[in-house]
Amino acid sequence: MIDQLPAEIIEQILGHLPTLSAILNVSSTNKKLHQVITQGSNSIFHNFVERSFPTISVQPPWREAAFNLASRSRAWDRRAFIARECAAPSDAPPRARNDRRQGFGYAPVIDSFEAGSARTKGGKEVLAWGAAGRLRLRTTEGRTVRWSSLRVPDDDRAWTDILDVRLLRPHQNRNVNGESILIRRADKEIVLLRSMPEPDKFVTASTYLANRETPIDCLDVSDGANPQLAICNGTSIQLFPVHSPHDRVQPGAVLKLANPTNLNQRKRCARFVSESLIAIGTQFLEGKLGAPVELFDVNATEQGLPLHALKMLEADDRPVRNNANVLVKVSEGTNAANMSENLLLAGSTDGLVRLYDLRAGSTPVRKYWDPVDDGQIFSLVPVGQEKFFAGSHQNACLKIFDMRMDARAYDYTDAVRYTSPKSPMASGKPIVPQMLPASRSRKQINIFLALTVHYAQQPWQPLPSVHENTSRLPRYRGSIYSLSSPSPSSRTIYAGIENHVIQLDFMNTDDYIFKRGNIADTIDERPILNLSCYERPRKGFESTDTVLLRKQEDWNRALSKLGEAEPGWDERWQLESAREKRGMGGRTRWRR
Repeated sequence: MIDQLPAEIIEQILGHLPTLSAILNVSSTNKKLHQVITQGSNSIFHNFVERSFPTISVQPPWREAAFNLASRSRAWDRRAFIARECAAPSDAPPRARNDRRQGFGYAPVIDSFEAGSARTKGGKEVLAWGAAGRLRLRTTEGRTVRWSSLRVPDDDRAWTDILDVRLLRPHQNRNVNGESILIRRADKEIVLLRSMPEPDKFVTASTYLANRETPIDCLDVSDGANPQLAICNGTSIQLFPVHSPHDRVQPGAVLKLANPTNLNQRKRCARFVSESLIAIGTQFLEGKLGAPVELFDVNATEQGLPLHALKMLEADDRPVRNNANVLVKVSEGTNAANMSENLLLAGSTDGLVRLYDLRAGSTPVRKYWDPVDDGQIFSLVPVGQEKFFAGSHQNACLKIFDMRMDARAYDYTDAVRYTSPKSPMASGKPIVPQMLPASRSRKQINIFLALTVHYAQQPWQPLPSVHENTSRLPRYRGSIYSLSSPSPSSRTIYAGIENHVIQLDFMNTDDYIFKRGNIADTIDERPILNLSCYERPRKGFESTDTVLLRKQEDWNRALSKLGEAEPGWDERWQLESAREKRGMGGRTRWRR
């Protein structure tokens, strides 16, 4: 019998089981197997994670990682997430609006990272974003959440706006008391800040003396233990050591850039793809040429001619001005060997997201397109080599694209989900164990962050309370300016809209209840937002696939429907019937 084998052999056998539930079901058969799985080494869960999620970089503890990844995979397939606003619990009293202040709000720039699992001992998650002229910093360790805010004089004025935020990762951080954050303001000030254990206290470690006679278009920080700061404009790349013994840092090198087209241009975005290579997206300000994404060797001593130019338009495309708005590395931190410098995603002004393999020439190896919403792509965040999220410049549209082309290493659909009968539910009825069928459709969804907003409020005020009468307030229809994920294994995505940062935790409603036991038993008391979404038509079926709008129900209503979800959807999603719509002014379903 299997329970009579040595523990090491049992671990090797169980490490090949296809689903997490299969491993847990084996643990309930007898005491020895239960002890091997729950109290033995983590090799069972380690093997499961590496086999089932080969492109996701995962850090121990492996048991926690296995549960998180399996739960997130199921949540993706069931379009399940919990949305909240990120807002500091307290702040300085708002000032009266200044007439000379810009008429629109600020665009948050976000960065985050996760070291270990934030909910386990020794792990933490750090989130930072620029809120006009203020810097927000949130650190989560277990059940402890700490906030710090950097406030400066006239932080409601446009010239103090924070345009870039870069959190130094743990292997780069030399601040033993807290975090190191590099920020750029609209007045061209670029500084490295160090947070202190005391709330709202920051120390300026370095100021980077970029040439103020020339514009600063974009910047990026390399990933190495001794990171470089690259400041780019249309004529040069200025390189600085991030860590310097001097408090005022001069550029270590300046790479002059050639302009073979002689067109007026600027650099729209930059991303280090390795310690020596940087990709820069150019924007032409005149003419009808597609501006390329160019790769430069930052160690070059001669005039900066690109080593490689990635095309944004192909030979058969009609002439149109097009450029990349955002660049991200796809395989950053994955387990795939020798892939960290090869795959690059570019979100462009024509609404397409292009995937480039730097080994395969200058044309994209794949294009991702939304037939319903063709807005510019302003932000991107990849999750290993499985999915990526794209933020549109219109309709507050957050798009989800699957990069696996249905080649999934893990499928949760054989998993039986048990909910404890002791868990208190709003309906008073426990959920019985049941098989949750998966949706056979591979349609992806667009999520609308069309939240009710108060444009007349100060920019640091939170979203309207759920208790307020918001029937006459407008909904946000603008851009998703920034996206960030703490790690490839995290189930959290942060999205920046005008004046607000939204946190989306990809977790099923029943998973959340099962984990918490009670909806009120949580350290996070922020109200849960109700959003809407629709499925994008499949490629080749654009004229026949319907596009139906779904809305999330309030928690109290969703709890009474647990176990009654439509296949492929979370319990909170509701598709309003034509009859219900007729009772609301005679409007029919939102359909394409």
